Amino acid sequence: MALSTKNALIDWEKFRESIRKSTPVDLTESISDKKKRIAALEADPQKWKEYYFPSYFKYPSPQFHLNASKRLLTNFEQKGHWYEVRNWARGLAKPTTTMMDVLNLVLTGKLRNIIYTSSTYDAAEAFLSKYQAQLDSNRRIINDYGKQELPGSWSAGDFTTRG
Repeated sequence: MALSTKNALIDWEKFRESIRKSTPVDLTESISDKKKRIAALEADPQKWKEYYFPSYFKYPSPQFHLNASKRLLTNFEQKGHWYEVRNWARGLAKPTTTMMDVLNLVLTGKLRNIIYTSSTYDAAEAFLSKYQAQLDSNRRIINDYGKQELPGSWSAGDFTTRG
């Protein structure tokens, strides 16, 4: 294995470990309390994102993120579909905000199929790998929505969840 490949694998494992460490769960929580907590989070998409993705919320979200997420989630729920281009400048968290919104729709059962496209296969795979890392390493998602990995259908760039 080439040194660059080894280093990439080490970095990837560090990334997944950072997700695990940032998403502790309360294993003593009762089933009824867990259901109430999940229902409250699902009723407030911003709180849902802050709970399941705490490492992305060191600072409050800017208003344009809140507006974009609300527009996407509201229109999707009302129409059953929605297409949106987030034409924001570089560094303004387009992929991150989109990932959290899409995973909210998927994990809450509102969206079943995703096709993620980009200018190249490698670029799409790189973006999609962050979704996959959250689904298989985020302890809060696993605790509340179950293990998402579907054996035999969990490769880079093309995977199917249990949902």
